[in-house]
Amino acid sequence: MHDTHGYCLLYPEEHTAEQVSDEETVFYIGSILNAQDPRLHVQVTDAAGRSAHEVAEEIREEALAAVPDMDIPLEETTLDGEPAAVVDGPPGQEITRQLVAVHDDRLYSLVFMPADEAREGYGGMQALYELVTGSFRFAAPEE
Repeated sequence: MHDTHGYCLLYPEEHTAEQVSDEETVFYIGSILNAQDPRLHVQVTDAAGRSAHEVAEEIREEALAAVPDMDIPLEETTLDGEPAAVVDGPPGQEITRQLVAVHDDRLYSLVFMPADEAREGYGGMQALYELVTGSFRFAAPEE
């Protein structure tokens, strides 16, 4: 449960949850620098009136501007019954799966890694994604 950001979720016991800034919590195994095992970054910011789909389109367009020939699908979904969108495969330091949702004009960005099917940790990332998205609930944030 993250009282300040207004959400709760389940994550595997081997993961550590560490709040790395006022807006972001990272779930990782062993070390925050571990890039081999599945991990999750949850960032909560002001949505500035944008919808989840609009934010996802921005993520996708930015990725396509950097790598025009890359296949970067955008899929509509839900998170705790609220409209959400998933951008699968945008590049960065590594390939990610980014799920975005807006609740009470707060943008919830969930970034799962590694999302490259060729990487050893992909299966674990998929399991983490399913656990987190299946258990995620919005809650009233504490002020």
